[in-house]
Amino acid sequence: MGADNGVETVAVSSILAVYNWPEKTDRYAKVARFVDAFFSKLAFDRFLKARGQDGVSPEQREKLFQDFVDWQRRQGR
Repeated sequence: MGADNGVETVAVSSILAVYNWPEKTDRYAKVARFVDAFFSKLAFDRFLKARGQDGVSPEQREKLFQDFVDWQRRQGR
C-alpha cells in the first residue's frame, strides 16, 4: 500500500463485548440467546425497511416479528 491510498474504516458509537463462556454452561446459553435475539431483530428491521413496512404500529411489528422468528426456526437457523 502506498502512502496516498485510503483505508476503509467503520465507526460506531457503541460496542458490545462479552466473555467467551465455555459451551454447555448456563452463561454461554444466556449469551447465545441474547445474540440470536439481537441479530434476528437487526435482520428483521432491515427486512421491514426493504419491504417499505418500517412504519407499522408496535402491535403489528410484534406480530410480524413473531412470525419472522417462527419462520427462522422452521428454517433451522
